[in-house]
Amino acid sequence: MSKGRKNQISIKNKFSIIFFVSIMCFCYSNLLNAEPIQENLTTFKGKHFVVQIEGDQKSFGQEVLREAERFYDIISVSLGCPVKNTWMWEGRCEIFVYANKESYLKHSEAPAWSNAFSSYLPKKVIRGYSESKTFLTSELPHEISHLLFRELVGAENPNVPLWLDEGIAVFHEAGQRGGVFERLLQERAPEGRAISLDELCGMGRGMARTSWSSPDASSALAFYAYSYSFVKFLVEQSGQAQFAKFLREFTQGRDVKEALGRNYRHSFRDLEDLEREWNHSIRVARAI
Repeated sequence: MSKGRKNQISIKNKFSIIFFVSIMCFCYSNLLNAEPIQENLTTFKGKHFVVQIEGDQKSFGQEVLREAERFYDIISVSLGCPVKNTWMWEGRCEIFVYANKESYLKHSEAPAWSNAFSSYLPKKVIRGYSESKTFLTSELPHEISHLLFRELVGAENPNVPLWLDEGIAVFHEAGQRGGVFERLLQERAPEGRAISLDELCGMGRGMARTSWSSPDASSALAFYAYSYSFVKFLVEQSGQAQFAKFLREFTQGRDVKEALGRNYRHSFRDLEDLEREWNHSIRVARAI
């Protein structure tokens, strides 16, 4: 085996480790309502969040609250969320921060491969743990993005594809994962191999069926990479304001193809043209 081939495999293995060990996080809208531990919790209350942190971690708890409020302001503006009081007082989002992975799994019923998750119903909750080095930069903004997006379009809106939900969440992270996915996608994308919107939606449906119990590393990596790439492409093509307008289409009962057609018809002749330009952008980035 050539040295170059060995390096390529090593890079791919590194991406897989990063994905499954460091920064896996999802949003589930109506499950995992296990009661958190009641003892040894310190509470910090803000305008939109209540942080409950385990153990003697006062300074970190305060930092979580500050960052959560900051990300709320940034992401709500980015998504074009209308000003509401549904995140205030009794509607504040609760953030449970456990001391380590073992405690997080013990008290949350989360899958063993996860580092954080959020639930929207019956109330807004985010769970994670402080030993994760990416909690403040990746998991926290990722889950806040899920909750704000689902409040905008509807918690169980059947017209919203999973790739859009996850792509938006990765797009709003402050860590390195977006760059990781871009590099991975450039390595994986064969020359001339295009992916369609229908294929991306199909990948999302496959993820929804398997992600809880047995996520496949290869398909999961590709799904997240393409999801983030497509969202980033749409934002870069017409700006954040136009993207927010596109998202509001889902509140009117429109599906993703209708929403794209109504909001990007001035930039692309049709959906096939949009798909072609998106795939071209991936191949161009790969060639640089």
